[in-house]
Amino acid sequence: MKRLKIAFGLAVVAGLMVITAAPAMAANARWEQCKKVITAKTGNWKNALCSEGQKEGEWLTMEVTETEEVTSSGEGELEDQKATGGASAFKCNGTGVGWIGTGGNGGVSQVSQKSCTRLSGLCEVGKPVTIRAVNLPWFGKLEIREGKIRGVNQTGGTGVGYKVECTVGGIFKVADECTQTKISGAVSNGSNGNVQGTFDKISEEEKGNCTLGGANSGVVRGTGSMQQRKEVATYANIR
Repeated sequence: MKRLKIAFGLAVVAGLMVITAAPAMAANARWEQCKKVITAKTGNWKNALCSEGQKEGEWLTMEVTETEEVTSSGEGELEDQKATGGASAFKCNGTGVGWIGTGGNGGVSQVSQKSCTRLSGLCEVGKPVTIRAVNLPWFGKLEIREGKIRGVNQTGGTGVGYKVECTVGGIFKVADECTQTKISGAVSNGSNGNVQGTFDKISEEEKGNCTLGGANSGVVRGTGSMQQRKEVATYANIR
């Protein structure tokens, strides 16, 4: 299996997205790549990013047929809205490791936080905060909701999530773990062959369950960018 690096918690996808017309009942979201055509002038793109159209071009978008590695980075905010003593929130940035494959499938096997900062809550101001992803790997799949593509991450029932650990009063250790059955992010195209992922309003409605705040208290916000390789553009496409 090839591997991927992905933005903090954003187990969406790589590359650039092009949405094509398709019958509503038959439409599916798929991963595609920009590839040079084998037979001369049978493509419909001018360049290797498939970002500039051209009749009888040398480049064509083709569905991904094997597991491919991708890389990305980004930043997110994690909040337990009902934590003891008031809402507990943090901002983090980092990277991860995962994959994309056929049928719009993909996943995340590692998430690494580069830095995390307390925004509010019990954890002491200025003191170290440790936040790590739990229940990896996360399995992802492109889905179509309201005619738009979303990257949806889920596990085999244990829940996508993270665990926060810090100190209070210089002595007491505090831990808060938030998980949810699945979480989704909006997927859109960048101009450089990357896919952009955003935890939007729908994501905020998909709340998680936290050990401190209880049911429906965990919220994830953030943005990220993911790409396959510098020489390969990847697309999320509706067909």
